[in-house]
Amino acid sequence: MNNLERWNAYLDSIESPQIFVDWTLYLTISAALQRRVCIGGLPNQPVSFQHFPNMYVVFIAPPAIGKTIAASAALDIFRQFTIQRGEETEKEMLIKTGPSSITTQALFKYLATHYTTTDLAKIKGGELQKGKVYLHASLAFFCGSELGNLLEKDSEGLVAFLTEAWEGRDFIRETKTQGTDVIKKLCVTLLGAATPEWIRQAISNKLLKQGFSSRTIFLYADQPRKRTAIYETTPEQQQHLVHLREHIRQLTELYGEVKLSPEARAWYIDWYEQGGYNAINKDKRLADYYGRKKLHLLKLAMAIHFSDSLSMTMEVGALQEALRVLGNAEISMHKALSFGGENPVYDLALTALQLIDTTPNKRMSFNQLYLALFDNGSREEIDAALQFLCDTEQLTATAGMKGLLYAKK
Repeated sequence: MNNLERWNAYLDSIESPQIFVDWTLYLTISAALQRRVCIGGLPNQPVSFQHFPNMYVVFIAPPAIGKTIAASAALDIFRQFTIQRGEETEKEMLIKTGPSSITTQALFKYLATHYTTTDLAKIKGGELQKGKVYLHASLAFFCGSELGNLLEKDSEGLVAFLTEAWEGRDFIRETKTQGTDVIKKLCVTLLGAATPEWIRQAISNKLLKQGFSSRTIFLYADQPRKRTAIYETTPEQQQHLVHLREHIRQLTELYGEVKLSPEARAWYIDWYEQGGYNAINKDKRLADYYGRKKLHLLKLAMAIHFSDSLSMTMEVGALQEALRVLGNAEISMHKALSFGGENPVYDLALTALQLIDTTPNKRMSFNQLYLALFDNGSREEIDAALQFLCDTEQLTATAGMKGLLYAKK
């Protein structure tokens, strides 16, 4: 049994969509690795083309779908790891996590003064460097609440910061009143959850127009994978957690350069040069994402590789699995970003499709749709949205005893 299977077994009773459960493990692995492993050189060296395993992932789903349950489970694991500083009673988290709501200035000050220390004389899996200490500013945001809580204050400044943090570079910001903020060797992992309404607001406020969207993987789901009245864990599930926790602890001791095996390197080059950057999903909203897909692939492949291995050599299987996982996500990724249109009829049409798709027989009467959509638009706009869906052959309309019935094609 691999660790993804153990993670799923441990969280078997939760309602979260399967795609959210799986990706939470990948982000957990990324957060545990922090800025201590990378492709393209040693993490402490000033190399221009280093790629770290940190990722930004946002779950988009309506309320009560289970967006945050799996993320909260990962955060609970992080909080179980602490390290003692000397004889002091105060403990420091082994994997630093950020709050779900913080001002940009407070975040800068925190990272500028709270570095993570890696003793290079005690590393595993890489070259020992006796007498050297590696300092890096690594932080994981696992938003158990809505992503909007994180971005509610000085959001533009924080989004600009996150854009730079994805690269794992130094961050410098000069202010008129607060002086200069300098954060060396920065690295942030982000797992957020948001509703379609937040996406609508973020797009209208241009929060996703600052390079953030191209660095973020948006995952969409509109219904839970199951319904569970009471969440419970068995002794066997607890043993899966013990195994996972030990592996994550071992990951926090790794340091060094991740090298592609000759086969993996040849596969990656061939994949990209033969058109791997071409879009599976042709929706224009994903153009920014596809512009960085080759980097998303490397980051996810490292997370998949280290989910079961401590080796600093990555084999081709991790790249191939990362490509498969990304491809599955891309099929519906446009839906996560489809709620920011300036045309209210378009938004109504998307909502109507979602509503019909969640019904057992994939159809609803006009009265049912009118009642459900009334808060979102006028009668004329709802009529126009349903007519648009019929004209584009996404819905069919048939006469019923109680008026028109709309069914998904």
